[in-house]
Amino acid sequence: MTGELSYSGDGGPPPEYTACRFFFGDGGSLAYVAPRKLGRVSESGSLSAFIEAHELGPDALSLSKEQCRRQAEGRRGSVKSFLLPRRHEGGRCPRRGARLRHITVSGRSAWFCPDCQPLS
Repeated sequence: MTGELSYSGDGGPPPEYTACRFFFGDGGSLAYVAPRKLGRVSESGSLSAFIEAHELGPDALSLSKEQCRRQAEGRRGSVKSFLLPRRHEGGRCPRRGARLRHITVSGRSAWFCPDCQPLS
């Protein structure tokens, strides 16, 4: 959960840390700004295929109050862990298929792909 979108109506210079930028016919542009470089942008031919391939659940905004209540029923913990379950613990990198590795950084747990994110 990092990065943000930045719209410019005049297509001026990109904001600092722009990872990619889309230009519109009217001269405006939309930049994906990611100072921490944790996010990524990719093209997908089909939204439904992307959702299935990445094992994504329903969009939280598409759930009714009752559906959300049923899914949360009986759970304990933070809202973040409910909305973003950890699917990759001990799993494989979605880009390369390499086994994810676990390290502790400043007392916090971190999982990473040694192929995509080599330690220097």
